[in-house]
Amino acid sequence: MSKLFHVVLIVSIFATFVRADDSVSTASKVPDFQKMEHDVLVIMCEQLWKRVADLEQQVETLESKLVSDAGGEAGGSIAGDVVAVDRGTWTVTISHNPEPDVSALEAELQSTRTSLQTYQQDVTTAQTNVNNVLRKRPYDKQDNPYGYKQAERSSVELALKNAKRKVKGAEMRINQLTRQIDVERNSRIITGTTDDGVPVKIEARGVSGPLGAGLRVNQTYLVTGRGSVTDDLITIRLQSVSPATN
Repeated sequence: MSKLFHVVLIVSIFATFVRADDSVSTASKVPDFQKMEHDVLVIMCEQLWKRVADLEQQVETLESKLVSDAGGEAGGSIAGDVVAVDRGTWTVTISHNPEPDVSALEAELQSTRTSLQTYQQDVTTAQTNVNNVLRKRPYDKQDNPYGYKQAERSSVELALKNAKRKVKGAEMRINQLTRQIDVERNSRIITGTTDDGVPVKIEARGVSGPLGAGLRVNQTYLVTGRGSVTDDLITIRLQSVSPATN
């Protein structure tokens, strides 16, 4: 509940109490009654602020309990039906831990490398065409009737520009694919269940990749990491792992 809402609420109450009835003239207001009305409003405002503070404390306590019940150890937050845990530990039995599949990326990488060779050959051809045109020198009706015209020069220079653009695009894509393959080779999605039978998805990426690779099917571990918890799924960004003790 925002502070702005609190202010609007209190101002609305204040306006309700101080609004004069249309049938009563301002002159009929008795000063003592006005002072009493003011004092009552001040007391009500103080009580409202205290109630708001109590409600906010109750919400924080409830959120902390929900985060703790979800496995949280170091704070978290709640958004709808999802409890986000900054750091938690869950007991998980591994059911599936497949090897990373980068075959599609590798196939695209090989195809892009082949295309790059074709584009590089196109650049060589286009550059030769530009050189041949420029060698003729500009057209002049009297002095150089066999020279090139601007349209011819523009055409070959545009072909060269397009060929170079394709080379650059292919080189960028090759670099992207190479980095992506390296990342994917060290990343994996592991599935399992908690002691209560709740499905778990473990994301092991980057430096956590080798930790994920070491998790064995049908073995139980204490899995620590950042978590996203719902009633039917726990998703954990793996940070550390250790064998569970009976």
